[in-house]
Amino acid sequence: MKRKAYSKIIYNGKEYHQAIVEYDDNGNINRVFEFTEEQPFTEWIGGTLTI
Repeated sequence: MKRKAYSKIIYNGKEYHQAIVEYDDNGNINRVFEFTEEQPFTEWIGGTLTI
């Protein structure tokens, strides 16, 4: 599993702020969620991701 954090994620027409996208080992998206505190093993990318 990999996690990448962005300032904003637009996923299926919904906006998430200070959010993480979580990928499985095949690169498929498991979930997208907002966070309020630092998450372990998460790469901070910043900017906006549109999926």
